Amino acid sequence: MMMLVPEAYKNHPTLSIKYPEAIDFYEYYKGQMEAWDGPALLLFRAFGYSSEDVQMVIETMASQGKEPTFCMGDDIPLAVLSQKPHMLFDYFKQRFAQVTNPAIDPLREGLVMSLEVNIGKRGNILEVGPENADQLGRETLSFWVKAFSEDTAQRLENFGFIQSRPGGEFHANNPEMSKLLHKAIRERSDNAYTIYQQHLASRPVNVLRDLVELKSERPPIPIGKVEPATSIVERFCTGGMSLGAISRETHEAIAIAMNRIGGKSNSGEGGEDPIRWSPLADVVDGYSPTLPHLKGLQNGDTATSAIKQVASGRFGVTPTFLVNAEQIEIKIAQGAKPGEGGQLPGKKVSAYIARLRNSKPGVPLISPPPHHDIYSIEDLAQLIFDLHQINPKAKVSVKLVAEAGIGTVASGVSKANADREELRARFPGVPGDLVNYFLFVAEENAGLPKWSSSQIRSQDVHSNGPVLDETILADPEVIDAIENEKEVSKTYPIYNVDRAVCGRVAGAIAKKYGDTGFAGQLNITFTGSAGQSFGCFLTPGMNVRLVGEANDYVGKGMAGGELVVVPVDDTGFVPEDAAIVGNTCLYGATGGQVFVRGKTGERFAVRNSLGQAVVEGTGDHCCEYMTGGCVVVLGKVGRNVAAGMTGGLAYILDEDDTLVPKINKEIVKMQRVNAPAGQMQLKGLIEAYVEKTGSAKGAKILSEWEAYLPLFWQLVPPSEEDSPEACAEFERVLARQATAVKSAK
Repeated sequence: MMMLVPEAYKNHPTLSIKYPEAIDFYEYYKGQMEAWDGPALLLFRAFGYSSEDVQMVIETMASQGKEPTFCMGDDIPLAVLSQKPHMLFDYFKQRFAQVTNPAIDPLREGLVMSLEVNIGKRGNILEVGPENADQLGRETLSFWVKAFSEDTAQRLENFGFIQSRPGGEFHANNPEMSKLLHKAIRERSDNAYTIYQQHLASRPVNVLRDLVELKSERPPIPIGKVEPATSIVERFCTGGMSLGAISRETHEAIAIAMNRIGGKSNSGEGGEDPIRWSPLADVVDGYSPTLPHLKGLQNGDTATSAIKQVASGRFGVTPTFLVNAEQIEIKIAQGAKPGEGGQLPGKKVSAYIARLRNSKPGVPLISPPPHHDIYSIEDLAQLIFDLHQINPKAKVSVKLVAEAGIGTVASGVSKANADREELRARFPGVPGDLVNYFLFVAEENAGLPKWSSSQIRSQDVHSNGPVLDETILADPEVIDAIENEKEVSKTYPIYNVDRAVCGRVAGAIAKKYGDTGFAGQLNITFTGSAGQSFGCFLTPGMNVRLVGEANDYVGKGMAGGELVVVPVDDTGFVPEDAAIVGNTCLYGATGGQVFVRGKTGERFAVRNSLGQAVVEGTGDHCCEYMTGGCVVVLGKVGRNVAAGMTGGLAYILDEDDTLVPKINKEIVKMQRVNAPAGQMQLKGLIEAYVEKTGSAKGAKILSEWEAYLPLFWQLVPPSEEDSPEACAEFERVLARQATAVKSAK
């Protein structure tokens, strides 16, 4: 204790006379520890902190001012079942795989959403009696006693709550378990798998279901009368694990294994590499140049995921991704990752991951709360309609909530600060091992009656019924243009019951040519009032014009092309003063241009990746969670602009100095448009906008360019600060870098 909390011994007359040896003691040990480290150590120990807490949580919070994110997985026993002492608050910890991003956003939309609750007298739902409370009290007190005992150590204990270690807390995913499982599946040994099962059966109580035992008085069913394992595995589906959360090798090996057994793997959030959509035909001795990082391959293997996920972030969701799905899963609730619901830290966003997600390497990617287009049952029904529109052959399912076990540490996940490439190099990548494992699991369940899922799986795909797109696709000239990559121009009336118009046309193009391969051009004009999701999932080569107005979700998920919305002539109102399209337009766009003569609703360009847009005003939350692209607003915006915006640029006209308090400055910075490249980008987009829409407001800005340019603000996230459009000294920086490179040589 004297070492940990030394008194002020220098210039202490009584101490130097009566206890000179104490001064010698303090002098000897003063270099062992900083003066403030001892008291901090005692307090940390008294309040139950471990060395893991300090190194993996507190240090990050202190140095970066935010909560840390590391690999997913919480596989230690519940505090109430643990043999290790826990602090009181551990007993009230949320189950790891419960919903971590419900359809509210108090973090970035605090102006309209709150987590505030009223606390009042209620019944004791936990039914904790005096004995239980006394036990919890003694456990909490034990930390305090240990901190101030005579044999207090100079280091914090490592309880092993986060990472498995000898003598620490039990982890369900432990080295011994992994070795036994690997031995069983690699040798395809029934005896080895039995030993693995025995290991699981004898493990410490970890979760509540470990306290339950299945009992049956039914006599065993003869093995000849039960469904074979090879049939059972066809009903297996893997949980959605995104590429990036797990490595490429793991992701592809899982997909290949599931396709071999006739089951379904799930892409998770983040898209899928197009090279995975075709069966392998170049395998020699188990290796393929197409997938060189895997072994144990066979000709005919397919690395595609039958189930393709559409999550709130829309990362990797393109028209071609969707039309190559056998089943599409809408993820409403995120329950498998720490951080902001679903968050991929910047250090895990490699060049490969960034390409698939239409982002930049090193930029953190946040899956926003799912309230943008699935807040209500009606919203969800519309998204289901949209997905059936682009891919009428795919079934659409909904992931309501992640269940226990989803947070398991998957092979290929980077642990804490470990070197990810080193771990990836050690991954064997043999799909056959997974096939063996699934067959073992199926044999465990042999003897159960046939599951009703067989009937569900054989149901017909839901149909959207008669839609306007069928009329368009039945036109011989349109068919000829798509089949032979020609140009055609068509005009159709549209009504507000016509939803997701152009989605099926886009799907037909994407199925044949991919997201960028169509060399023809469809010029389609609509007149009237469009229903929800007008122009969703557009592909390059589709130039769509609406003369009238549109509802919510205009341009949702568009990957290319051009989408223009203008009012009818002689409207009786000033176009730039009226909203002409609804809420959540350009959501999750990965390309293309949108020009709207008039205002948009709320949440314009939310999670926009690469789309470009010019509009004359927006509601609240404009550019929220945007990761790329460019948005120009030639009028007033609502509140909370650029919340969660980690990429792309925005230019907003501020004629009356009211913009500054409307910007969410957590991430982006505001600056005038000083870079020549930025000025060119802004002017070029406005010129294209005026040409397409005939906007009087845009024409006036161009005619008085020198006067209007200083009134624009440019919103710049950190990932764009060095871009030529945002950096006024970009050329000078390049020259300086070139000089440094020459000097180094």
